[in-house]
Amino acid sequence: MGYKVSRIAIVFAVAAASAAATLPAAAVPTFPSTRPATIVTLLTGERVMLGTAANGEPTVRIMQAASDGPASQEKIVRLGRDTYVIPASAMAYFGKNLDPSLFDVTELAKAGFGDRTPLVIRYETGTKPALPGVTITSASGGIAHGYVTLASAKDFGAALADKATADSGAGWPSSNTLFGSVTRIAPDMTIPTQVKPRFPMSTLIIDGISKTGGAMPFGFGLLMNMDDGRKFNGFIVMFHGQARASVPVGTYTALFDDASFSGDGSLTVREDIVTDFKVTGSQGHMTIDSRDATAVPSLSTPKPSLPIALDTQIDIHDQAHHVGWGWGWGLELPGASIRFTPQADPDVGSLRWSDHWIAVDPSTPGGAYDFDATQVASGIPADQSTDLGPVSGAMTVDNTFDADSSFQIAGASRLIFTPHSSGASATYWPIPIPLHRVDYVYAPAGSEIQDIALANYNVRWDPGFVDGPFHRYAAGTASSQTWFRDPYALAVPSPPMNARYFECLACASDTHLVYVNGLNDSDPQHFVEVFGSPNGKPVAHLRVYRDGTLLVDKDDRLGGSFKIPTGPATYRVVNDLSRRYTFSPYSTKVTSDVTFHSWQSVPAPDNYFCFTREPCSIMPVVTAHLALDTTTRGTLPVGSHVFHVAAGHVQGAQTFPITSVVVSVRRTGTTTWKPLTVATAGADTYEAHFKTMTWMENRAFDVRVSVTDSKGNEVVQTTKRAFVVGA
Repeated sequence: MGYKVSRIAIVFAVAAASAAATLPAAAVPTFPSTRPATIVTLLTGERVMLGTAANGEPTVRIMQAASDGPASQEKIVRLGRDTYVIPASAMAYFGKNLDPSLFDVTELAKAGFGDRTPLVIRYETGTKPALPGVTITSASGGIAHGYVTLASAKDFGAALADKATADSGAGWPSSNTLFGSVTRIAPDMTIPTQVKPRFPMSTLIIDGISKTGGAMPFGFGLLMNMDDGRKFNGFIVMFHGQARASVPVGTYTALFDDASFSGDGSLTVREDIVTDFKVTGSQGHMTIDSRDATAVPSLSTPKPSLPIALDTQIDIHDQAHHVGWGWGWGLELPGASIRFTPQADPDVGSLRWSDHWIAVDPSTPGGAYDFDATQVASGIPADQSTDLGPVSGAMTVDNTFDADSSFQIAGASRLIFTPHSSGASATYWPIPIPLHRVDYVYAPAGSEIQDIALANYNVRWDPGFVDGPFHRYAAGTASSQTWFRDPYALAVPSPPMNARYFECLACASDTHLVYVNGLNDSDPQHFVEVFGSPNGKPVAHLRVYRDGTLLVDKDDRLGGSFKIPTGPATYRVVNDLSRRYTFSPYSTKVTSDVTFHSWQSVPAPDNYFCFTREPCSIMPVVTAHLALDTTTRGTLPVGSHVFHVAAGHVQGAQTFPITSVVVSVRRTGTTTWKPLTVATAGADTYEAHFKTMTWMENRAFDVRVSVTDSKGNEVVQTTKRAFVVGA
């Protein structure tokens, strides 16, 4: 295919629903984050970004450290609001040499780790600790301190992958040390205290049988009390055919991965499950048998395709509805295989299985088309074959991906939110851009989908994640999207089309103002994730004025909730954002300057979620959306061009007539703006005319759009290096 296939997995550790489209009116959402998103680095080199979904819930995205071998396959586990990302190469050492908190990305994010992860290392006294990729800063008495960086963590991850492959081939020797004399590694942070049970406990012995009938060399699993998961739930690691756990009496589900690596690092997983197991006395005896894992996922597509990724998920919930587990794999293809033990839905609690395939047209890099297919079932089906049928039955998405540099590799995928699911996962696969590609999407009826992309797969800190809108899956329908097209702009986020409920992101009560900006590419329905800098230097600056007096002045904010004096006033919100860490040559800095008069607001309808106290009013915030007729490489050829402007107000606001639309350009680095000729093209739509000259070739230009309504409310949006003149 001309490029190395690797991927970035994404997990939503949330209920599968779009708040804007499907939440009931009584629901109370969490106020959306207005700080730039954060990134943590795992000890094994994966970079994990935690952000906020459109429904206000947290999101987790994994940027892989390796493109093949054990480190390229991840175990993704969700327990309540904590998500664990565990590379397959780390599973055999999880909880033994590697503290589980090293992979609890939720807790790591709370700790504020960014471009480096601090570590506490225990080692045998009388020795000197040494670990690949780890810088040791102090060592004494069997305890050392150190850290890994973005780059050096990959070295540790690669060494661990080599060790896992060797240990798998040797039958998983249970050495007490890791890389010489090291006995345990943990993040240097406060680890949450484990709750101790206050009821009688029994010993549960779990015997593991391998596919050959012998003792299972290694198994990684979970065990949960299905009557009430609060009584017991946790990870279990099995070595040499046996694991033990001290548990209270009750009904249990156990799920184990019998995982092994071949000499080339390829992963084979057998997911073995036992349900409705009763622990009634002082000791119970359970058997896990990999020979029962006979169900193999397969995919058949109506056009030639090459499967490149398979994400699987098993959701387990207790009878009391207190605790749920999500037990998933993100598998790179080729290089991994998985099979499951068929299982009916349990008598106590619930069990749900799903898989998500991505297969691509193999005839050209990136593919002229791809297939994105999801299926779900109660229990674990014996037949896991997926026959997609004709493309006329798919939901078709026609995508255009713009590029801003030569030899650029982007990523694209989508999240499938199936009915009644408790989470969703997706896989980014790399595409060379610019690219035009048609996606054929197959999903269960009632599902919701969200298309997602990243602009530059090779940028280490901020690869430019872009989230599309949530919308309901509809077989046989067609839509189109354009990604990464400049100019980028800051604006109050646009709600999804056909939404029934709305978050009020430009609203006020008598004591508080809520104003939230989002970053968009040229599609106002796209939301670009914004990252803080690795060194802590601000990338954003927010100022809020009331009647000319500075009320708020904060770094690294894209809006928020602010206390305000009671009474009508004129507000001005100025927000700057630098995109320097995306290393894009275009839209390098964006500014939004909005002025509105609060006495011209209107009460928010009942289907609006207000983050202030009631009554809540929608502010008369003017909006502007500029679309350039650039090429797919962000350039404007020499000649005549038409820029399109859509002007209006935020959803639900009073729609005063637009009285002025001004579009101006200037050569980047100069100070003089040149207004363009603007003509009305329809209701609240305008055309600005610009002619590029030969002398402008290879020069960058800034763009500014100013829109004013009849009541003096105004928006001014400025984008630095919005385009370059050239072929």
